[in-house]
Amino acid sequence: MTRFAVILLSAWLALSLTPPAQQPPSGLGVAIAWQRGDAVADAVLGKLHPPLWMDWVYNPLHMATDDTYYPMAWSLRPPYAQQYIDAAADMPGRFWLIGNEPNCCGTEIDPADAAQMVQRWRDEIGGEYACCGVTLWAGWDAWMNAYLEAGGPIPPYWHIHLFDTYAYPPVVEFRAWMQAHDAVRPIIVSEAACPWCSADHNAEYMTKLAQMVADGQLQAVFWYSAPGDYWHLWPDTDLMDWGATELTPLGEHWLSLQLGGANDPYATPTPEPTNTPERVNLYLPTMGKGL
Repeated sequence: MTRFAVILLSAWLALSLTPPAQQPPSGLGVAIAWQRGDAVADAVLGKLHPPLWMDWVYNPLHMATDDTYYPMAWSLRPPYAQQYIDAAADMPGRFWLIGNEPNCCGTEIDPADAAQMVQRWRDEIGGEYACCGVTLWAGWDAWMNAYLEAGGPIPPYWHIHLFDTYAYPPVVEFRAWMQAHDAVRPIIVSEAACPWCSADHNAEYMTKLAQMVADGQLQAVFWYSAPGDYWHLWPDTDLMDWGATELTPLGEHWLSLQLGGANDPYATPTPEPTNTPERVNLYLPTMGKGL
């Protein structure tokens, strides 16, 4: 066999053995607390068949077998960086969600440490990923500013947590921050719900988020949580009962918002401006998904 033929064969084998890159998340998915265990996760997946899901960690089995599963590098602290980078290197082509509430909620992390971790990720792993999972509560912009000032890379996608009474105003504020810092990227909402609101209000909230995905203001949304956060504190946000046996009315509504569902936002006209007691949310057309 000639050297040229050997080179061609080697290249073909390399291409045939390398799995295709995972597509970025798109649509309305779910988050499942890993603390609930594999049996609960299987029950949720069997009932909902979500187009995308995550569980705040990375599971090698799901990474190897399930293209709808999106792994997370939960902590941005330097001691944990290597384990996430090794996991990403072992299974190339996965789309990762990097960071989980580094600005609040008991998982606070120095923005400079986060910047260092994401720099390593960009240089050693590359590919498509989202950062940094900030919760859009008071002070989130100061954390993000410090991250950029410390040399934190602007990622291919931003991901955020959205625990608020209304969906639209915080996203408008985040988009304004992106534009001010020349950092406009598609936005993934990696956790979303209104924990202190009724189930009916959460259904309205979910509908608005689905509309924002449909009209391109958001790339994807992972609803929190199915079936229930692991403390069982916020039952009005649950898509399934605590035993993961039956859908709640909110879970039925989640299904109705999927492609082909009764409330599929892709099949509805452009949403009208939404009035809220706090402010008026003007519908702004966008160019490109999530921009």
